[in-house]
Amino acid sequence: MWQLRRVLADGRSEHYASELFESSSRTLIVIFAVLYLGWHFFAAATWPASVGRQMWLPTALFVPLAGAAYLLVARHFLVAQLVWLACLLVTIAVTMITFGLAELTIFFALLPLMAILTIGWPAAVVTELAVALVLAWLIKAGTIGALTGSMSLTVLVSGVLLGIVGWITVRTLFTALQWALSSWEVAQSTARSAREHRAGLLELNIQLDRANHQLDKANAALTAAWRVADEAERFKTEFITNISHEMRTPLNLIIGFSQMMVTSPESYGGKPLPSGYRSDLHTVYRSAQHLLALVDDVIDLTRIDAGKIPLVRYEIELGTLVQETAEIVRKYIAAKGLELRLEVAPGLPTVWVDRQRIRQVLLNLLTNGARHTRQGGITVTIVRQDGELCVQVRDTGPGIAPENQKWIFTQFHTTEQPSPEWHSGSGLGLPISKQLVALHGGRMGLESALGEGSCFWFTLPLEQKQDGTELTAILGREQPLAQASGRRSVVLVNANPGQTTPLLRRYLEDIEVIATSSWGEASEFVAEIGPVALLCDQDPPDDFPAGKAPLIRCPLPSTSATGGIQGVKAFLRKPVDRLELLAAVDKAAPDLQHVLIVDNDPAVVRMFRRMLVGRVLPRDCHEACDGTEALRFMQTTKPDLVILDLIMPALDGYGVLKQMAQEPTLADIPVIVASAVGLDGYDLKVMGPIRIEQMEGIELGAVIQILQATLDALSPGWAQPRSSGQASRAALLA
Repeated sequence: MWQLRRVLADGRSEHYASELFESSSRTLIVIFAVLYLGWHFFAAATWPASVGRQMWLPTALFVPLAGAAYLLVARHFLVAQLVWLACLLVTIAVTMITFGLAELTIFFALLPLMAILTIGWPAAVVTELAVALVLAWLIKAGTIGALTGSMSLTVLVSGVLLGIVGWITVRTLFTALQWALSSWEVAQSTARSAREHRAGLLELNIQLDRANHQLDKANAALTAAWRVADEAERFKTEFITNISHEMRTPLNLIIGFSQMMVTSPESYGGKPLPSGYRSDLHTVYRSAQHLLALVDDVIDLTRIDAGKIPLVRYEIELGTLVQETAEIVRKYIAAKGLELRLEVAPGLPTVWVDRQRIRQVLLNLLTNGARHTRQGGITVTIVRQDGELCVQVRDTGPGIAPENQKWIFTQFHTTEQPSPEWHSGSGLGLPISKQLVALHGGRMGLESALGEGSCFWFTLPLEQKQDGTELTAILGREQPLAQASGRRSVVLVNANPGQTTPLLRRYLEDIEVIATSSWGEASEFVAEIGPVALLCDQDPPDDFPAGKAPLIRCPLPSTSATGGIQGVKAFLRKPVDRLELLAAVDKAAPDLQHVLIVDNDPAVVRMFRRMLVGRVLPRDCHEACDGTEALRFMQTTKPDLVILDLIMPALDGYGVLKQMAQEPTLADIPVIVASAVGLDGYDLKVMGPIRIEQMEGIELGAVIQILQATLDALSPGWAQPRSSGQASRAALLA
């Protein structure tokens, strides 16, 4: 046991092995002590008294030594085992001497076995030597006459054999015990690791629950903040739109009256203005135009941020567009004594861009360069580089300091005081230009040094057209047409496609709108290109071959049919130009005699009356300050034309148009809308149901996507990006 204890001394099971060995040793000592004492008392009671008294001597030696061994087990295990073996050896020898019994030598043969069990084979060898010495001493002393050498040799040989058998047995037992203890140690270690791992998992699970809770809270807060931010963005857009409307009303008066005073003195009785007045009126007119341009810039900036600036792309030659734009500002640049040069590399490919927006960028760069240049000139260069077309506008002005260059594309930041010249200097032109270029997928930058001029540049990517047979124009239909294997196409069936198509092309991204004016033309296009849908504002004939293309029936917005209500002949944007108004009047009501002007601002009514001098007599220009008064007047006196504002107290312009359409006596009165809302058609209201039909039925997945898009459009500020799981479910349903 002691040897096995040494083997396990370095293991974690040492404590448990020690307890086992100590318990076994004590049990062994106790068993032998009980057996010995039992034999002692039995012999003392049954043997003669003289013999019984002789037994006390070995007992007096056995009990103290056995007790000492018992007590030493816990403190000194090896010493306890040696004392125990010595106790047995002395007790056997003294008993043999006391009783003179040579037969007791047989117990000496058991001592090596006991040594093997308690200590190990080295102790067995030492015990065997000790037994041999004791036997030799007993034989030599002659105290036991019957003890002979052959008997001693037999005892020694028996001891060796028992020791060998014990060693084999104990070795197997100790090996099994060592394996068991080692396995138990591994099991204990595994159990501890499992408990620690489980505790770690529990702690990790608690932390994950806390993190998930915090994430849910953060997600809820983020969603709320996103909705608040989106709502604030919507309020900002509405605020700017309303402010622009309020600003356009006085600007309409300032620009209109100043223009008429300068260009149409006959409206004031033909009295000429003094030269000083005319110069001041020109200044007032230019300043009002300056303020109007600033309002337009702010609105453009807001719509870009809100994602409401669409691009109508056409394939153009950029060099031609640059030349056309340069001609617009050439006189202005020449009046300052500057030279304008164009350097266009030969063989440049075409680009797909929004002509109006790129012209706006070029005009801003050219006028900005001319405003800051005092001598020299401006050079416009177009080159091809790395799959892009790069336009450079270089001037010979004073340049821009490095510390100001990082702010040059920042809104409302300028490096100089505002100038009364063409360029407003408001700090909006360059930021808007950069965002318009970014909408095309391009880049804009600046290279400048003080005293060396500035070079503003922007790039436009070269987009390759998709392969496929391009449809040619047939029957004089409106171009451009969709490619058979290119972009998605919709066929528009509308009585006035020339006014509706531009709005749809502007706002339907990646959709080619093919305009037709009759169902016969629409059927030909359905057979030729297989559009994804047919779009109309009226029911098709019963025999129309729709095929697989779904039919979308809805009121279509247009610049003439405001709100989808018939009767509106023109939509004029405030401030209204006099020539533009007269042209619209001549087209809407050639035989004009009576006109009704509906606007809640008397000054605007007075201005329109002055603008109409020469077309209608002043006494035949009637006025109404709101929609209710206008309808009451029309029901008693039917005018030839109505000039209508949309934003009015009580009954607004939309309500007037709706009630006019519902009354047969008023439905045929032509209307010209003059308002500051719906500047680009995006804010126009359409009245009526929207219906989607398909002869073969609509799959459930498509219905869900239609509902999702519809609800997102009807609840701005609440639409969220669809997760991949939602997209997968929609695809599965489809």
